[in-house]
Amino acid sequence: MGCFSYICPECEHPICSDSFSGEHCILMLVKEGNVLEWMQGEYDSYGRVFKMDPRPYKSRENGLHGVTSSYEWTVMDWGDIINLHYGGCSYSGIAAYHSGCFDGDMENVCVSNSDPEQGCEDYRFPTEGTHAHGTTIKVKPKWEQPKRI
Repeated sequence: MGCFSYICPECEHPICSDSFSGEHCILMLVKEGNVLEWMQGEYDSYGRVFKMDPRPYKSRENGLHGVTSSYEWTVMDWGDIINLHYGGCSYSGIAAYHSGCFDGDMENVCVSNSDPEQGCEDYRFPTEGTHAHGTTIKVKPKWEQPKRI
């Protein structure tokens, strides 16, 4: 599967990535309106966010960079997530927000539309911030990462 991306339901701009870095976002796996799992960080072009490693490595475009891998979804297989996202229910799939657009309200997230340009546009939003992953969340205000409980 090639690169793909989502449209942030709040600002209606794509969540962009060049596969080496990406705009900072929060991705939520939603089933029937309930958030099952989330991840936050730079979008990786493949429906996940990068993990950041303090040991830098040299990437071909960005010089020294701390990305070595991406978080993986754990509560469902990727094929099931794709089927959920494209199954026609607006309350199930991936909800993808720029971190600065997300208001912290996990109870009223919208499943995101796909970006026809595959997230290849120029970055408009910050690429820096907290990188994290979890299956339980405590709602926090804008720009703070959800905490594990």
